Amino acid sequence: MLNSINEYMMDEKIIKDIVARELERLIPIGSIQCFARADVSTMMEWLPCDGRTLKKADYPELFDVIGLTFGGKGGSFKLPDLRGQFIRGWDMDGNNDAERQFGSLQDDSIQGHSHTVKVSTAGDHCHKFGFHNNNTKEANAFYTSYTHKDAWDYENEFKTGDFDTSRAGRHKHEIVVGNPADFTCGKVRVATETRPKNIALLYCIRVK
Repeated sequence: MLNSINEYMMDEKIIKDIVARELERLIPIGSIQCFARADVSTMMEWLPCDGRTLKKADYPELFDVIGLTFGGKGGSFKLPDLRGQFIRGWDMDGNNDAERQFGSLQDDSIQGHSHTVKVSTAGDHCHKFGFHNNNTKEANAFYTSYTHKDAWDYENEFKTGDFDTSRAGRHKHEIVVGNPADFTCGKVRVATETRPKNIALLYCIRVK
């Protein structure tokens, strides 16, 4: 009976060692994975990537892998903080994402660009404006007119009325677009950041 128990315990230990070796081979310490669950507190080998500080003495294998890449000092180090972040492949050669250090954070941005707006030529024209009285001359409406008289010719004839400005000649106007938006593909969504459509899952790192 005792021999059977000893053999069973040895077999169990052997199996656990095999499982541990295979787990380390397939999912080594320092691996990061997404979990479709909000709580991993029951999973002793995993911790959320929330930037928390750990002691080197408690997680020596993990420290050997990530070191101080994500911060820390003395006898402690930090996990990566992936809350609300997208992961981008590290460009070690700097061909596509130059001057980046491994594990560094990069702010959101949009590529520099410009917009060109063209307007048609208005042709030779003048604008009408209104005098409310002889003492106060206020412009109350501007529109194209193809008849022209000197505005001051009217001043002594009428207390109120419409008058023409002098002709500006054939010309164009520059237009500055403050908030360009193209609605042909649907409603434009505006937010505090530039982002793709996404879904929130929990990034975790294997620590043991």
